[in-house]
Amino acid sequence: MFPSAPLLAVGFKADELGEVSDEAKAEGLGFVHVLVRVAKEEELIPKKLTEDGTKIWSNWEKAGTGCPALEMGASSFVRIPAAYADDSGVAAREGDLLLYRRRQLVSEWQTLKALVCDTYAELWIVGPPGTGKSCAAFAFACSLDRTDWDVVWVHFPKNGYADLLCILFRGASEKWTCSIDHADMRVLLNSLREKTIVFLDGFTAEKDNGTRKVCAKWRLRNKLYRRLVWVSSMVTRGKDFYSVESGSVPVTAKVTLTSKAVVGASIPKFDVRDQELYELVSWTMEEYKAALENNDFYNLVKFKLTSDPDPARWEDRNELLEIKFFVVGGNARYMFDYTTEQAEAQLSRAINCTPDIEAVIKRKVGIASPNAVNRLFSWYHAEGSVETKSCLLSKFVAGKLAQQLGPDFVQDISSLFQINPAMDGYLLELWFFAKLVHGGVDCYTVQNESTLSTKKHHGHWHAHEVPYFDPLGIIPLTTMSSQWMAPRLWNQGGYDAVCLEIRERNPTTDIAVPSNCTGVIRVRFVQVTRAKTHSFKELYFKTFLTRLTTGLSNHNFWFEEVEVCFVTPIGKLMREGFRISVTELTLRKEVLQPASIPDTTKISILVVGVDYAEYEENPAKRLKSG
Repeated sequence: MFPSAPLLAVGFKADELGEVSDEAKAEGLGFVHVLVRVAKEEELIPKKLTEDGTKIWSNWEKAGTGCPALEMGASSFVRIPAAYADDSGVAAREGDLLLYRRRQLVSEWQTLKALVCDTYAELWIVGPPGTGKSCAAFAFACSLDRTDWDVVWVHFPKNGYADLLCILFRGASEKWTCSIDHADMRVLLNSLREKTIVFLDGFTAEKDNGTRKVCAKWRLRNKLYRRLVWVSSMVTRGKDFYSVESGSVPVTAKVTLTSKAVVGASIPKFDVRDQELYELVSWTMEEYKAALENNDFYNLVKFKLTSDPDPARWEDRNELLEIKFFVVGGNARYMFDYTTEQAEAQLSRAINCTPDIEAVIKRKVGIASPNAVNRLFSWYHAEGSVETKSCLLSKFVAGKLAQQLGPDFVQDISSLFQINPAMDGYLLELWFFAKLVHGGVDCYTVQNESTLSTKKHHGHWHAHEVPYFDPLGIIPLTTMSSQWMAPRLWNQGGYDAVCLEIRERNPTTDIAVPSNCTGVIRVRFVQVTRAKTHSFKELYFKTFLTRLTTGLSNHNFWFEEVEVCFVTPIGKLMREGFRISVTELTLRKEVLQPASIPDTTKISILVVGVDYAEYEENPAKRLKSG
């Protein structure tokens, strides 16, 4: 135990223990042979007696409510009582935890059963934040039979220096809790029964503090009886945490765990590695819609979608969802646990607090990156493939980055994602906003003479910023003479941006403007598109103008002009032209008049081109715009 200490010969002299002299050694006197048994580490762990006479680590405190293994049927929703989820790190802010049983949740359960219950692979469950990895894993942990297994849940708090939150499910209905320092992880593991499954939730490299190594060593002593599950918000995995070259384990082990969750038939596996990986993808719009069809669930989350104290009508839910999806994308935590304003603040902070955000986004860094960066991504399966593709979380995130980093960044990141004509239309919109803020956008009209098309400079648009606003709320007016803004709408056929130009009435030049009007206003709606035609839904334009006139009701403004402008790549416009399907008569009758805009207001509908490098099948030909 002490390599540098000298080894002494000891014996008895006058009934006292002491060092044997050289003379006594020569005579063979004084030696005593002592056999010392060193206690095992687990025997030194302080324990206390439980009600049934067994012993348990003294740090554990028994919960007052019994928590037997949960039965989970095939219902569309899974309810986890608050008594189970308390101190887990995934508990609802109040009441029970209600989970929508989306296909990906069931897939995660199937993976847990096949790889950790039926055999003893070390499983990594990874994916962007807010996909439901932890909730699904905790629900599965609650469903496990504890007859002769300890089921342990360890949660790593967001603050990497805070204590770990631990739950032990044992026996018919016992729940024990404790919080421990990272340094006590080895003691915790050694205090458990021989058969134990441990879920480690919220793990990242920056929170490691040696935990990974301790758990790996604990598992290696008896893989059959010691099962490990890691749940982590990683965009990619590092080689130190997951190895594709790990050895094989049996497809079915001699000792298995059983779950009371209905998981259905999973895809048979013919080869199971010692370390396995499951990637949970982000939520889709269709999954959100399906979840909100349930009235109980909708009533639980509705105030995260709207501040209206009255319950929204059924037909309003999709509209509220689309506005929120624009901001939070596939992050269900932001969708259901945060208001839109709170989610915007969190995402903006993630962008602003990350040094060299441009390089980070381009690298799509993963396990070693700050959690703040991982919040900005979603994962989805590539079309027709099980392979996951990474993309920016939402239009809000993409728009903020585009405005912050400029138009070149937009076309640089196009190489990171799967590009097709539809995606290129999205990138065109991002490029437009980025260009608008970084130097401005030059617009051109096209003149057709015989077979020759020429472009003519129409104007230069510039904005200091393009903030997002709620198209169903109050129009945020400022004192700026030219104000650009964009609606929080995920997928709509209205406008992508609107510009308000407000000036004071000039008595000399504004002869047609009534003298009681203090100001003159021009409204420009912009729809950015790469198609040959456009989608025009009068409702969006009418709603904006109605809310604008309501907001200006206490001021005497003269509406000088309402302009609808379609923006498209100039090359495409010169080659193929653009067909306008809306007329001035329709615009006045269906939009302006219902919004109480006077008939004296001028209407303009036009198409302009911009210098945007279009998508081509050959990525090498994709050039940056000027």
